[in-house]
This record gives sequence, structure tokens and C-alpha cells, in this order.
Amino acid sequence: MDFVINGSVLERYTGAEEVVTIPEGVTAIGEMAFRKCRTIKSVIIPDSVKSIGERAFSGCTSLEKIMIPDSVETLGAAVFSGCEYLKEVRLPAGLKSIPQEMFRYCIRLEQIELPAQPEQIEEDAFSYCVVLREIQLPDSVTAIGEKAFWKCRTLKSVIIPDDVKSIGRQTFGGCSSLEKIVIPDSVETIDAAVFFECEQLKEVHLPARLKSIGARAFAKCDLLREITIPESVTALGPRMFEECRSMQRVTVLCQSVSYSSSFWEGLRPSVDILWQGKKVDPAFIIESGCLLRYEGEAEEVEIPHMVSTIGEGAFRDQQKIKKLVVPESVYKVRKNAFAGWKSWQTVVIKGNHTDVYEAFGEDVQCKIKVPRDVDWRGRSEKRKEPNEDSIWSMWGEVFRLTGVHILLLLIGPFIIIFEKTWREKRSKVSAIIQLLIKGVLAIPLAVVYTAAMIIHLIIWCVCIVLRVAGRWFYIMVKPFDWIMYYIQEFLEELWIDDFIIKHRRSH
Repeated sequence: MDFVINGSVLERYTGAEEVVTIPEGVTAIGEMAFRKCRTIKSVIIPDSVKSIGERAFSGCTSLEKIMIPDSVETLGAAVFSGCEYLKEVRLPAGLKSIPQEMFRYCIRLEQIELPAQPEQIEEDAFSYCVVLREIQLPDSVTAIGEKAFWKCRTLKSVIIPDDVKSIGRQTFGGCSSLEKIVIPDSVETIDAAVFFECEQLKEVHLPARLKSIGARAFAKCDLLREITIPESVTALGPRMFEECRSMQRVTVLCQSVSYSSSFWEGLRPSVDILWQGKKVDPAFIIESGCLLRYEGEAEEVEIPHMVSTIGEGAFRDQQKIKKLVVPESVYKVRKNAFAGWKSWQTVVIKGNHTDVYEAFGEDVQCKIKVPRDVDWRGRSEKRKEPNEDSIWSMWGEVFRLTGVHILLLLIGPFIIIFEKTWREKRSKVSAIIQLLIKGVLAIPLAVVYTAAMIIHLIIWCVCIVLRVAGRWFYIMVKPFDWIMYYIQEFLEELWIDDFIIKHRRSH
């Protein structure tokens, strides 16, 4: 006999017939029972068989036709893998899933009718079925595994059932003839490279409930011209549209989204990327809100509003840029982000809460324009680089200091002493004595304070006229800053705080 049967399990076929009929009474076909039986063209399976093991017919390169009775309840992985001449298959009606690699490398399988109730198309189930033109997925399918239809190069159309929630990585990758794909609203995840190299795919409508799109999901879709990413999406993978040569516009409607690297990497510079209605330059390399680097050639650059952090060294030594605008969305600029910038370059920071400590390195030469209350050097005095746009703010600061502090420091003692003396019914002699004692300290210090402020103002004006930028400005003004600061602290402790506390208590 040509069959090796153990009990009711067919363990091995040793014959060389073209048509093989499995004996009645066999209930199981064991793993690799017919593997690489290259002469077999057809197999007749009796109704007594209930299971077929892994790779039972794999490598049967001459097998053309096989009918599996409805009595079979389970099929192992890769049962028909590598059956290069297989053209006609009948699957059992009660099959619950299409097993992993079941028809892998069945390169002449043109069509197949799936049973009515399978719930899953497993990994690599139809991969490399290069002449499979169409397949109707039953409504019972809820999951499609990785590379399920990988390199099915003649597959033109697929309708995904309404209950499918996820599409595994590379599922339709390499389906170079796929023109139309209908993705239902139930799908929440499109994994990496799902439509990779779908060269004929012209249009894709992403479902409204979609949550994530994987890396290179639509890479090398040569005819895809436009796509809209819905509001529901919260995660985008890198290089999603790499080498999409016909792509003209990518519209991103989602607001709160994370993304590894820049999902637009690999797109042509001419592609319009609209993020919440605002155009984004593809030259920005951004990862989850952090701008890693800029690869463009523009002289005037505005960082997109999707950026919240500028990474370390992101613009280091980029001397082609003449003007860079940092929007209000950016709250953190990391170390040496603008290190190496020269005097002809300008950084404009729009946000009031942007932290740019150490962003410019040690030798600051470029022009820096910031809102009034931004501390770009990370110091408590909130000193900023002088420039033409901030001159009026500087004058306002000077008048505020002179008008408020000097007035209080010089006139305050009289108000405080006489108010306290009259309220406590002390003598005028006592008031005069207190005035003289504190005035000996207060008045000279107030004069020094005023002198330091005037010198500080002169240095500031000279720096603006001569366009002296960077550390030299701070080296010159820092001693006067210290003088002003400590005198102000001392006199406020001596007069102002005492007056305010006493005045409030009296009322």
C-alpha cells in the first residue's frame, strides 16, 4: 500500500500516482502527509476526514484540484503552501478561519469561493497568489491578518466587511493592480504598510472612527493624489506617503495626535500638507510635537503650529536661514537649538511662555526678538536682547521704574513717618529724628540707583545704534543690574513693605 496509516490517521503517502483517493475510515490527515509529492494532480478526500494537519499538501507542485468535504472541521497552517499549479479548491462550509499561509505561493490560483462563516483571515493566507483577480470576503470576517494578500499583483478590488476592526500590517502590500478598496467605519486600526506599493490605487476614503495609521501605510501608491486624515485619528506612523509621486494634498483634520518621526517624510516638497487648515513645510522633521531638524533651503522660515518643542540642536549652524519665527504653540526650546547662528540671522519668538534657556549657546550673535516678559537667557531679571522693535518697550520700562520706584523711595519716607507719627500721636521731633536716621541711608542709595539706571540706559541705546549683540551687551550691563537690584531690594524692605503693611492694618 502507498499509505502509512496509524489507527485512523494517515501519516504519510509514499506513492507516485497523479490521482489519489484517500481510503474510507481515515479521520485525520497528518502533518506533511503529502508534502512534496510532486506527481499528484488531484486528491479525493472521503467524508470521514475531520481534520487536516499543517503542511499536509505543501510543495505538491503539480496539484491542480482538491475538494475538501464539509466534514472537515479544522485545517492546519500552510496546508497548500507552494502548490504552484493549484487552480480549483473547495473549502468546507463550517470553516471558522482561513489558516496562516494556507495558499501561500499558489501562483496560479485565480479565484476562490470562501465559506460563509469564517471569522478571520489569518497571516499570509493568500500571500503571493499573483494571479488572484478577485475575492469576496464574507460578512462574518472580523479580522484580517498580516500580509494576508501580500503581493497579490492582479487583485483589483476588495470590499472589507463591516465588522472588521483592524487591518494587519502589509495586508494588501504589493497589490500593484488594486484600484479600489472600501474600508468600513468599523475599522479602527490600519497597520504598517497595509497598502504599500498599491501602484494603481487612486482613491481611499478613511473611516470616521479610525484611530491609528501605521508606518508607510500608503508608501509608493503612485496614483494616489489626495487623502484626508479624519479627526478621530490619534496616532500616525512615519513615512506614510513615501514616494507617492502623484500626491498633491494631504489634509489632516485630527487635533490631538502622536506620530513617530514625520508622517510626511518622503513626499515631494510641492505637496500641500494642511494641518488644521494651515500649510506645513515637508522639510520639517517632527516627532510627536518635537521638531527634530529642518532640511529645507528657505531664507524665511516659520515653524508650524503643530510643534510644541524644538529639539536639541535642531537649527544648529543653519546659516542659510535669515529669519525664523517661533509660534506661540512652542513652549520649550532645548539646548543649543540655535547654536552657531550669526549676526545677520534673526529669531522671532511669539509666545509669552516659551522657555528658551540655553537655546542659543554661549556665544550669542544673532538678533533675538521676544515678547516683553520672556526670559530667553533663563535669568530672573528677564533681560532680553535689544532691538529696534523693543525700544519703546524699553523706554516704558525705564519710565515705570523711575516714575514708581524713585518717587516712592524719595517721597515715601516722609509719607510713612508723618502718617505713622500723627496716627500714633508722636511728637514732630520724633518724626524728624526717624526721617534723618533713615534718610541718611535711603537718599544716597536712591541717588546711586538713579545713576546706575541712567548708565544702563545709555549702554542699551549705544548697543541698539551700533547693533552690538550677544554676550558683550550683558557683560556691560550686568554690574549695573546688580546695583539696581540690591538697592531696590534694600529700600523696599526699609520703606515700602513697612508702609503697605501698616497702611492696610490701619484700615
